[in-house]
Amino acid sequence: MSNKRRVSVRKWKAVAVVYFRELYFKKGKPHPGMKGISLSADQVLVTTLLWWCFSSYHGFTFWIILQWFVKLSHLRSSMITFSLFIFMPF
Repeated sequence: MSNKRRVSVRKWKAVAVVYFRELYFKKGKPHPGMKGISLSADQVLVTTLLWWCFSSYHGFTFWIILQWFVKLSHLRSSMITFSLFIFMPF
């Protein structure tokens, strides 16, 4: 990330929230800009997992395998849980 962006973690209504905010500099001091987004921890996890899936060959392979298990889940519902434990990259 560049020096014009800031990431911070705060508590909002008893939930940890990750803030991504662009900054602008006025007289050499950073100030929060208009552009920004806040995500819950779950949203950050899903976003990171999807980014990993589509940014690397191994992640794309994981995505294909996961989709295959989702299609099979109509036949066997327990396979989804099993596949997530085996193929999770972390």
